[in-house]
Amino acid sequence: MKYIKTNILLFIMGICALVSCSHDPALPYPLEDILDSQGSFVRILTPASSINSQFDGNNVSGETFSFNFEVYDPENGALSESVSFFAKFVSPVRKAVTQEIELTDKKTSVSSLSPSGETGLPSGSFSVSYSELNSLLAGRSLLDSESGADKGETFSIDEIFIGDRFDIRWALQLKDGTTITNSDMTEATGDISGFYKSPFEYNIEHLLIIPEDRFVGEYEITQLEKTDSVSVLADSTNGWLFGESKTNTITLEAGGNLSRTFEIYLGVVDSVYINGQDTTFNNVSTKFELGFVPQLVNGGGKDNVTLTGEVSTDFKCEIGLFYGPAQIASGEDFNDKGEFDFNDDSNFTFVIRENPANDCGYGAKEYTFTAEKVE
Repeated sequence: MKYIKTNILLFIMGICALVSCSHDPALPYPLEDILDSQGSFVRILTPASSINSQFDGNNVSGETFSFNFEVYDPENGALSESVSFFAKFVSPVRKAVTQEIELTDKKTSVSSLSPSGETGLPSGSFSVSYSELNSLLAGRSLLDSESGADKGETFSIDEIFIGDRFDIRWALQLKDGTTITNSDMTEATGDISGFYKSPFEYNIEHLLIIPEDRFVGEYEITQLEKTDSVSVLADSTNGWLFGESKTNTITLEAGGNLSRTFEIYLGVVDSVYINGQDTTFNNVSTKFELGFVPQLVNGGGKDNVTLTGEVSTDFKCEIGLFYGPAQIASGEDFNDKGEFDFNDDSNFTFVIRENPANDCGYGAKEYTFTAEKVE
């Protein structure tokens, strides 16, 4: 028997043009229609949305990465010997990586797997915890991710940065000695209803997720500095960006793992005269989003907040005011990030920039706001 590694099964598309293909979401193409030349792979049964590819630094003791899988080869798994799993630590910030290690106790003999109820293929599961990975990699040398040189440091659970990750890879060994892994079969067959998708690898990022009950509720926001005479909004807002008032109240709602949203009126005047033009200002509430970005788990940098939100005005010079990180060439002249304490939601700061495009003869401006939680 000849075993063939393939990269893409384009011919499967042609099969469906000639035969009646099953539309069962679990098995979109009958196995008998998959020719011997298609190779062998490990099908991931668990939906991608259900696979925990992010370890939450708030709950690392309970974090686990797992999925269910089944093995396919031209003889429905009979030609396959085993599935082996590997792991390494990667720190993009420090440009460091450990050597990959085999998770020897996770190696699975295909003959020990149970037939899937739907397909009859050998099926099993893989699971590894955050604690296991840290224990297995503890004390291992960190290498320069570009040159491979030893950095003179070792991996430690106490020095994991936000954005660092664990790379998990697996390989299918056939009985003839052939090994098929991510370099051979990464998404080998495309994504045909997900059935033949064979990634052979996953990256698990380390991050902090803000608890749902943190940074929500009412906050009093205060604009620290009134807009000056050269501000685009100086006339329309009387110098205060929200509701012609130095201080306003907003309600923060959870918008995601690290974001919070709020709505507020921008100015209160319907018509203004700017730069020699009669301009209408749309006085409607605008939705803004605050992105909370934690820095390092163990210190070394300030947590920051960025604000995004766009409001459409009818300025004839098409100023298109944008609130949030400026998108201008001289961005280094500004500090578009506020600050917060991940573990203290009683207060934080954020920054608003107006006119990042330097339109209407005015320059970009930046204003800082404080936010205090209303008890």
